[in-house]
Order: sequence, then C-alpha cells, then structure tokens
Amino acid sequence: MSGLTIIIIALAVLGWGAMIGIYFKEHITQWALNRFVPDAKPKRTENTPTFEEALPFRYGASRQTPPTENK
Repeated sequence: MSGLTIIIIALAVLGWGAMIGIYFKEHITQWALNRFVPDAKPKRTENTPTFEEALPFRYGASRQTPPTENK
C-alpha cells in the first residue's frame, strides 16, 4: 500500500467522522451532559423522613426483650 492510499483512507475516515459528529451534535451534547454532569440533589422538606426513619428496621441500640407469657 502506498503512502498516498493511506492518506486518502485517513482523510475519508476523518471526513465521515466529522460529518457524523456535526449531524449528531445535539444528541451527543445531551448524552454527555446527562452522563457526566451530576444531577441537582432534591431539596429537603419538613415532611421528608430522615434516613433512620425511612429504614424498616433499627440498628443496634434499641434492643427490645421478647415479650414473656404470663401464666
């Protein structure tokens, strides 16, 4: 393969890449923003439960003794 053929192939690949990039610029920009920019955290309201209130169980300190049967 001669050097001229390699240069022509490289220019063709770059040309197609540039055309595709220009055509899909908006889609690529929206994807990149969605992928790499962190979302804003939701604001906490007074009705929002805390992490501990939202759990269906409790860790450690609040151990309860099992109920005993009265005979």
